[in-house]
Amino acid sequence: SECGTGKERNCCDKHPNCASWAKRGECSKNPKWMLPNCQLSCHSCETETDTNEQSDESDTSDESDTSDTSDTLSELQ
Repeated sequence: SECGTGKERNCCDKHPNCASWAKRGECSKNPKWMLPNCQLSCHSCETETDTNEQSDESDTSDESDTSDTSDTLSELQ
């Protein structure tokens, strides 16, 4: 298997033909097989940047939950 470097170091292709399949558009034609098996070629793995973006989204939803709770408390008073 071939793995990426840097941010994609945990991103690997499990099959030697992944790169050529990805060039032919197989990542979008056959995503159920390609995305887990050809992560590097399909760019379908989580990178450090992706992880940070996901945690930012969680923070945003937490903030909106908090404001909803504040509104509810104000209505109760």
